Amino acid sequence: MDKADLTNKELELQEARERVDQLASAITHDLQGSLRHISAFAEILKEELSDQVSEDQREMLGILSSKADELRELVRLVFVFMRDTSRIERRRFEADAALAAACETLAEDIAARQATVSREPLPAVVADPILLSKIFENVVRNALQHNARQPVIRIYAGKHDDGMADILIEDNGNGIEERYQANIFKPFWSLKADASRGSGAGLGLTFCQKALDGLGGSIDLLRSDPSGSTFRIRLPLA
Repeated sequence: MDKADLTNKELELQEARERVDQLASAITHDLQGSLRHISAFAEILKEELSDQVSEDQREMLGILSSKADELRELVRLVFVFMRDTSRIERRRFEADAALAAACETLAEDIAARQATVSREPLPAVVADPILLSKIFENVVRNALQHNARQPVIRIYAGKHDDGMADILIEDNGNGIEERYQANIFKPFWSLKADASRGSGAGLGLTFCQKALDGLGGSIDLLRSDPSGSTFRIRLPLA
């Protein structure tokens, strides 16, 4: 391939990136608008029907509004992340707070599976709180889905070295066969496709890996066998 061919290829790649960026911008704009309306209408209903609904119903409308706002922020973060990871917020905070938010989101799933989720004290880290919450959410959701038993999940701090914090998520699930372990972070791959277990689009762990990479961290599978799996999340210590 000569220099002219390389230049043409580079131009084609640049044009393709620009088209993807334009599409992502349009999708982000539309999603943000729809979520803004959901949040606003939920707040209006909560105010206008305050004397006609129960306390539980008011609380549900409040949750709907706050979750729509949270999703709007996540959409914004993912778009920023796609374009330039240097623009992702990185600040000191307690990882426990991000884990608590993830478990709150998954509360119904945890209850439905009658799962035991034990949370031990986690260190303060430098990251984006919303992204870390979604990372925890994805890993714990996988532990709930890929489990033929009553799930038992433990989240705890591992060793700290080289300025990095290890956070371990351990479960008693089905385990991942060794021949599949190299695939788990690939986009659109899931155990369901190859082993008729679990569900999902196969993007959860891909998102976790890409997000942590952008935050200066990592995720890997430490062990997996028929007794369960252990994932390790690494992030800069605060």
